[in-house]
Formats: sequence, structure tokens, C-alpha cells
Amino acid sequence: MARRSWPIIGRCVIPQPRSDRLTLSPIDGHQRSFEREAYYNKLAAILFSTGGGKEFLDYLRQITIQAICEPDTSDLVLRHREGARWLFAVIQARLIAGQKKGSPSREPALPPEPYLADDPPLAG
Repeated sequence: MARRSWPIIGRCVIPQPRSDRLTLSPIDGHQRSFEREAYYNKLAAILFSTGGGKEFLDYLRQITIQAICEPDTSDLVLRHREGARWLFAVIQARLIAGQKKGSPSREPALPPEPYLADDPPLAG
């Protein structure tokens, strides 16, 4: 029997879906399956719906979106800051998309096989 990788987030175990149909992600512009997109959105909603997750998201907002650069800031620093802001926007968009589908369940979903920490991550 093939082993599966099941990421554990808090008490939630989320099975990773597989699909052969790929589509362009409206959030980050990468090509992946619709199921994988929904999986990442749900994962973001679970990660950032807790008190600690919200606090960490606020911290990321402070050091990216709310950070102000001086007028003499170098081009390299500006590019770095814009990349960080883009990444924060991706996280925030995934969080919003994950919440639109309804609140994630707080009860763990038990996988059909035991979780094995040494399983390689699934491609996607």
C-alpha cells in the first residue's frame, strides 16, 4: 500500500488532493490544479484564523505593507520591499479565498493511513 503525506496543522489533518488538470492561479500566477488552489486557500484560512496566526499576520503587515522608506532608499532595498509586499498580498489573498468557502473545521479529519513524518511532500 502506498504511503501518503498528510500535513498536520494544529489539530487538523488535511489530505493533499491530486489532479491532472492544471490552471493558472489568479492569486500568484503559477500553474496548478484547481484542487491544489483550494487546498492552499483552506490551509491559509486554518493557519491564520487562530489568535497567534492573526497576530503573526499583523506583524507581517507591519514590516511589509506599513513600512515606509526614506527618500534616499536604494533601488535594491525598494525591490526587496516590493517583493515582500507582494508575498504578503499573496498570503492575504489566500486567506480571504479560504474564508469565502466557509470556516474550516476545527475537528481533525483522520487520514485512511497513519501520518508518517518522513514521507516526501507531494508535488503540486
